[in-house]
Amino acid sequence: MGQACGHALLCRSQPPSSEIRGQQVFLRPEESSAPAVSARPSTTLSEQLQDALLQLATVVDVRSLRVALRDSIQELLPSTECISIYTLEGDSRLLSYDPLHELPPEGKIRSIAEQLKRCECAGLPPSELPEKYRICLAAPLPAHRRALVIPISDHDQKKVLAVVLVACAPLSDNDELHLNVLEKHASVACIRFQTIQASYQRPPPLSPSPLQSHNALLHLNVSEQDYCELDRNILQLCGELYDLDAASLQLKVINYLQTQTKSQCCCLLLVSEDNHQLFCQVVGDKVLEEEISFPVRHKKTTSCVLSMFEDMGFINTYKIDLQTLARFCLMVKKGYRDPPYHNWMHAFSVSHFCYLLYKNLGLSNYLEDIEILALFVSCMCHDLDHRGTNNSFQVASVRRHHFAQAIAILNTQGCNIFEKFSRKDYQRMLDLMRDIILATDLAHHLRIFKDLQKMADNGYNTKSRTHHSLLLCLLMTSCDLSDQTKDWKTTRKIAELIYKEFFSQGDLEKAMGNRPSEMMDREKAYIPELQISFMEHIAMPIYKLLSELFPGATELYETVAANREQWTKVSHKFNIRGLPSNNSLDFLDQEYELLQAQGAFGSDDHCLNGCLDDTDGGQGQ
Repeated sequence: MGQACGHALLCRSQPPSSEIRGQQVFLRPEESSAPAVSARPSTTLSEQLQDALLQLATVVDVRSLRVALRDSIQELLPSTECISIYTLEGDSRLLSYDPLHELPPEGKIRSIAEQLKRCECAGLPPSELPEKYRICLAAPLPAHRRALVIPISDHDQKKVLAVVLVACAPLSDNDELHLNVLEKHASVACIRFQTIQASYQRPPPLSPSPLQSHNALLHLNVSEQDYCELDRNILQLCGELYDLDAASLQLKVINYLQTQTKSQCCCLLLVSEDNHQLFCQVVGDKVLEEEISFPVRHKKTTSCVLSMFEDMGFINTYKIDLQTLARFCLMVKKGYRDPPYHNWMHAFSVSHFCYLLYKNLGLSNYLEDIEILALFVSCMCHDLDHRGTNNSFQVASVRRHHFAQAIAILNTQGCNIFEKFSRKDYQRMLDLMRDIILATDLAHHLRIFKDLQKMADNGYNTKSRTHHSLLLCLLMTSCDLSDQTKDWKTTRKIAELIYKEFFSQGDLEKAMGNRPSEMMDREKAYIPELQISFMEHIAMPIYKLLSELFPGATELYETVAANREQWTKVSHKFNIRGLPSNNSLDFLDQEYELLQAQGAFGSDDHCLNGCLDDTDGGQGQ
């Protein structure tokens, strides 16, 4: 009984996110055809903008925020004559410290700020300004001077976080664009600073008394000593990440995580809001040309196989032509029929489980490269042209038929991926594939089980040809039955697909006047007991052997044992309640609905074994 693998990869095509992937790239405004007032070229302004944004990224308190805002504006607007900055204290008080005063709660400046939009005008009311700033900001201003009111706001909360008053020359289009970007970064800096500051004790209310005012000012800003190193790292990281392109942002986060956790490799899995799929674009220090996505769609599986060939080193080691490999993979996929279970998705899942074993168990330390390649290709081809019936129903061995189909594909023009092999290696490859594919017959596995156990007890000998052959057979069977190592939801769904095939065969046998075996008879099969028997006598011993040879595979055995316990609970429950009907598949439907009603699975997005059921006709293209 083959099983479908619950792990999957997807290379999801999308255009490159940036020509300078992997670098820190802040949002750059588009160049405007209008000339800038400043004598400096627009490219220099863009460099200045990035410098200004980097300075905002280092903000850790109110004082550094004011300094960063002042310096940023002076860099972007070199004609600036004066700058006054008000920052939010409490719920609504906007305070400036040069000199200490509060923005009037009513008036033109407050009205502009509450509109959350930047305003350029010919001057501000003198009564709303401290004497220090009246000469450069008070109306009326000469034609070559302008007053800017720049609200820094949290647009989600419709709240003003800071107000900046600037006296400068009239703004150019480039100035407008650069200020737009600066305002967004300043808003983020204010929000994250206030979030951190909120966790500290609130300052006492500001008193009109000069002495109390002075003491209150000392408490308004959280001291740098109050911040731990982690606070600083988080604040700076958040600032640096803002407005990066998607790939560069992920790369920055991954580099930070690898440094903090001292990991060899990290990746981010992002959840898509529309269909709750997981996407990954950056792994370690590499930006993938095509996203990986989980679960995988049927039409993308051949791309995944090509990626696995490349990652396992087969393409370079054996000089496999990429076009030949692509044709071979497509022909193998086309060679599968569409029974409920033994279809291309099963072959793909088995192949991917082989890839997982290679990556996680260090198979290259136990087997030769040519043996690993033979195992992987055999996983792809092991059920070619499967009709949904087993050996007992067909006179000829279906395993030999699967192998013959694989040879037929290799002999098809432009599909021989072993064309550059020597004559000796070519013959050995075919012999290996034949033996490995024939090993998928569980009767064969039972015949060699004692030899496998003896090998596990005595220890694997890398110099023994017999041990190599036995290990290849064990690995092939482990891959073929890998569905039993998945979560309960997947295991139950796979059981439904398998028994659909079994019952179809049983129906054919009845139509021919024969009596099918109990497991093939939809009116007699009791699926929980059949599954328990299969797991106890076949699956669990296989993964127990695998864990004895590879301690890293222990989790596989434990998962199979846990699924066996789940089937036991289901069987006990229906022994008490009785079966819902004479059709065993109805039992599976009712069991699933019952557990789903109890919240055992969460949402059901028709995700099968890590592979997403297509809405375009199952097999895809």
